[in-house]
Amino acid sequence: MTEINSKIVKAQNLILKRNVFEILELLQCVDSTLVLQMIPYASLICCESITYLKSMGMPIALEETGKYSIHKMRQKTKFFDESVDKIINISRNIDEIQDAYFSSLIKLRFIKEKNIYNNLGITFDSQKHILSNTYYSCYIFQDDNKIRKKISSVNYLTLEKDDLQQIGYDISSNISIVANLLRNDDNQIVFEMMKYTEKLKYSDYNTNRLFHSKELTDKYLSLFLLDILSNVGFVMFYLKKIVIIDAGLLMRIEYILYYYTLSRVKSIKEYCNNSIDNNVSSEITNLVQCCDSDSTNDLLNSDFRSCMMHFGLVNPKNKILIDINEIDYSKKLCGLVEMHFKMTENEFQNLLEKRLNLIFDILNDFFNSYFYKQGKYF
Repeated sequence: MTEINSKIVKAQNLILKRNVFEILELLQCVDSTLVLQMIPYASLICCESITYLKSMGMPIALEETGKYSIHKMRQKTKFFDESVDKIINISRNIDEIQDAYFSSLIKLRFIKEKNIYNNLGITFDSQKHILSNTYYSCYIFQDDNKIRKKISSVNYLTLEKDDLQQIGYDISSNISIVANLLRNDDNQIVFEMMKYTEKLKYSDYNTNRLFHSKELTDKYLSLFLLDILSNVGFVMFYLKKIVIIDAGLLMRIEYILYYYTLSRVKSIKEYCNNSIDNNVSSEITNLVQCCDSDSTNDLLNSDFRSCMMHFGLVNPKNKILIDINEIDYSKKLCGLVEMHFKMTENEFQNLLEKRLNLIFDILNDFFNSYFYKQGKYF
């Protein structure tokens, strides 16, 4: 192994170890009512750490014992990685799944007919920041090949407690195996966590009443934007309060969240602007235009995104994605940020969080107004 290659490998191993040990600690701090929000990110670390170690010749394989695929859960980090038409189909199908399930629990017909039941659960913090919703939790466990199709009817999926515990066990046990393989090196990992102490609040709604005045396309795009809002809120107003000193995992999650959030917002914006027959209101069009704050695309970098979605610093075409001469093991990402964005890690993360907070504020104000209009808030 050459000196150049050994420097890259050391940087890759160090970044990997920091993320693996940090996520094991983080998973223990997340409240059970919000832990489903962590599944895509934990699945990503789980799959990619094993893939990386296998590529380095280590005898390790992903071990799964439950009905849900960790690899498929990993794909959910990309936020409905589809065209806008398929995003609309997915939102429509999730809405029907949730509505069919909760409606099936109602015995009195007039309650169903008048929509006097709830099919959407929202988690808030004490400052009315939306942190999660049950539609997104339902989506995480759906088969992408089926849920993206426009179908006449859907079968609702009941999430069994044992199945949820099993996927949690599979993810944590695989990451623990990786951690045990990494314990023997000399690299020290510095991070600090604290328990989230604020009281969470919950409220239930009916999407048929919530968006009763909207065209169906508006309704389904609104539900998708609610999923974006929930994920941004979860990271910025929940995880960020847990991670006091970050070893790189939080920055990774924030970038993945930002990259795919803005990519989807841009796609919806283009869809709204370019189609005259899409039945999207000016309200939704203006909303996504406001969210598209990154008009220069200065933080959307496909090479950097690849490094956040995987643990290698060399892409499949053998392109080195880090400046070997500027590798600095004291930095969270060993100099990766400085090469791609020409700013320090602190400057980069501050800008990233500023952009995420702007998107959150726009969407949170929009949805809070709808929840308030329904006459039921907390």
